[in-house]
Amino acid sequence: MEKLVQQLVVGFAQGPVANGRALRNLSEENWSDFLSASISILAEGDASLGARYLVALLLRENALQNALSDPSLLSISQAASIARLALSVERRFVVDFARILTSIEVGAERQAERVLMI
Repeated sequence: MEKLVQQLVVGFAQGPVANGRALRNLSEENWSDFLSASISILAEGDASLGARYLVALLLRENALQNALSDPSLLSISQAASIARLALSVERRFVVDFARILTSIEVGAERQAERVLMI
């Protein structure tokens, strides 16, 4: 799945309609694998039009915020880089991401610290 998503992201500028549709279809067919592949691709620091489209898809499903706050998926620098990209796609992202702080359970200070660092 990751290889296919990567190909669609790389070729997105040449065929945004077709590649966007293909990415949406992949996300609907197997969300879990699509999410994993997307996070891996975004972690590489790609800021292309295709990467921005991936971010938009993940934001629409409210999946990006959770992925960024998970230390097993991304380093702080990777998460911060993706967060900057997300902010360029959706200006409300910072507010939505900060809302994670209101839902963190008592004793989960490390997660709160991570959100604040990003």
